[in-house]
Amino acid sequence: MKIKIAIAYHKPSIIISDNHYIPIHVGNLKSNIILNITGDDGMENISYKNPYYCELTALYWIWKNITADYKGLCHYRRLFTVRKIPIYTKLKYSLKLCVIHILLIFSSKYRFCFIPQVKAKNENELKSISLEFSNKLELILKDGYDIIAPKKVKIYPLRVRDYFNIIGKIHIDILEYILKNDYPEFYIYYMKAMNKTNFYYGNISIMNNNIFNEYCTLLFSILEKHENIIKDKKWVNNFESEIGYSRVSGYLGEIITNAFIFKYSLNNKIKEVNIISFI
Repeated sequence: MKIKIAIAYHKPSIIISDNHYIPIHVGNLKSNIILNITGDDGMENISYKNPYYCELTALYWIWKNITADYKGLCHYRRLFTVRKIPIYTKLKYSLKLCVIHILLIFSSKYRFCFIPQVKAKNENELKSISLEFSNKLELILKDGYDIIAPKKVKIYPLRVRDYFNIIGKIHIDILEYILKNDYPEFYIYYMKAMNKTNFYYGNISIMNNNIFNEYCTLLFSILEKHENIIKDKKWVNNFESEIGYSRVSGYLGEIITNAFIFKYSLNNKIKEVNIISFI
C-alpha cells in the first residue's frame, strides 16, 4: 500500500518526513525563505496562487505529481494522531461551554469553537507523535476506511454558514451560485453541511486515490470558477497582491472540503481521528 501525505510548510520548523509524509514548501515560487524541502513550484503546480490558496497549493502538487493508493494533506503544526485528548482538556472545554451557554442567555454576541486537539509540548514531541500515527496508518486503512478526517469542530451557537461569513458574504454567495448552477447534486450536500454546527476543518484529510481524484477535480474547478467571476466583475486586479483577497480561496476550499467529506460520510466508511498541534 502506497500512501503519500503532503505536509504544508511556509516557514522554518522541524521537518517531519518518512515513507508516508512529504514536506512541501508552499508558495516556494516567490518565497525568500530556504527550507531545503520539496517546493510546490516544481513540475505541474499552482505555486503562484499560494497567497490566496494557502496550503491548497501543496494539495494540488501532490494530486498532479504523485502516484499513490492514498493521498492527503496536513499542516506543519497540525497533523493526525492516534492519541486521545487528555481528560483535563475535555473538562476545560466543557467548562468553557457551560460559561458560553450562560452568556448566550444574556447576549448573542458570544462565540465558542471547540477544536478537539492533542497539544504537543514542543516540536520534537509533535514530530514523534506524528510519526507514531504514520507507523500505524497502513494498519488503520486495512480496516477499509475510504477517508481519514479530523474530528469535527463544534461551533456555538453558529452554523457553518454563519461562521464562514468572516471571509465576506459575497464570496459565499458566489460559491453557492456556482454550486447551484454547475454542481447541483453536490449543492444539495453542501447546503446540508453548511447548516450544521460542526465541520471538518483545516483542509486536512487522507483519501483513497479514486475519491481523492474526485475531490481535487471538484475543489479546484470550483475555485477556478470563483476566481473567474471575481476577475470578470473586476473586483480584484491582482489576486497575489490583493490584501482583501488574501486566503479567501483557502477558506472556500475548507468549506468545499467539509461538504465533500460530509457527503461521503453518509454512505462510506470514514475514520475520524484527533489532530495534534503545536501553535
